[in-house]
Amino acid sequence: MNELEKAIKNINKKSGTKLIKEDIDYEDIEKIPFPSPKINWQLYGGLPLKRITEIAGSDGSGKTTTALAFCGEAQKMFPEKKALYIDAEYTLSLSWAEKLGVNTEELLIMQPETETAEDIFDYILDLVKTGGLSVIVVDSLPSLIPDNQYDKSVGDKTYGGISLPLTKFCRNVIKELKRHNTSLFLINQIREDMNSMFSTYRTPGGKALKHYGALRLFCKKGSFLDKDYKQVSRNADNPVGHLVELKIKKTKVCLPNRQFASYTLNFSKGIDIFEDTVDVAIQYDIIVRAGAWYRIINPDTGEILKDEDGEELKIQGKESVKEKLIENEELYQRIKEQVNEKVREESG
Repeated sequence: MNELEKAIKNINKKSGTKLIKEDIDYEDIEKIPFPSPKINWQLYGGLPLKRITEIAGSDGSGKTTTALAFCGEAQKMFPEKKALYIDAEYTLSLSWAEKLGVNTEELLIMQPETETAEDIFDYILDLVKTGGLSVIVVDSLPSLIPDNQYDKSVGDKTYGGISLPLTKFCRNVIKELKRHNTSLFLINQIREDMNSMFSTYRTPGGKALKHYGALRLFCKKGSFLDKDYKQVSRNADNPVGHLVELKIKKTKVCLPNRQFASYTLNFSKGIDIFEDTVDVAIQYDIIVRAGAWYRIINPDTGEILKDEDGEELKIQGKESVKEKLIENEELYQRIKEQVNEKVREESG
């Protein structure tokens, strides 16, 4: 053992943890999966544990829906822990959260009244240090009122806003998240940058999240969908849902080569996992497309499914493929498992 190795061993011994490590890579980062395989494909497995994730976007873009869906998956991963939702906007719908997979009976909810942003940040730190939380969602950062703006009249000018307390909070909480295996999702809004001559946007809160956030996602409302999930005009009378588009603005937790992805949101059902699973199965050639015709690969044998006459089963049109899988629930479940396995393999 050389002198450097001895020094590293002593430092790790004094710290009580493996403070200095070798060969850390993306594959070492644990992830919270998303219900839709499309987003797990984009993020190489999901959102990172023990880190700060920012989810930003305009109104109605899917920020809260995305955060709630991850919150529900975190509950399933860590049933012995609690999930905390800080509803600073007073807009949380428990019935919608349930459709997104959240166990609302086990969900802790904080709705600030007279508390300042500094108070909320201190409470979060105290709660993280207990080790009893799997995930915390703050909805949303601009709704928190910093101390220097509290009890001010609407005409009073204040400066700095939430940026200073947010910077101090991020610097302190990032170590505690790692220590206590807790994930923090901060929902943010976007503002048009009035200082720019171009159509650019910025997020409130200064530059803290640009530095401390391990992952920054921007949400955007995509195309509206009809009952057959075909894209329709934004002036359509009765859309059943829309696509929620996610763009990676920053990542330190996965490769940045999948900048854009979307998932299917149904207004009455929540996230349509079935629709997205079929799309990813086609992407991975688990369901093979040739023009308007589709063939389904048998997950057990790797061969193309046969019809009653022993011929390769050819299905015309994606809708017919979906009908076939709806009729054969067992086949769909096996295809779903294969899709998720492919995503996990690519995630390392």
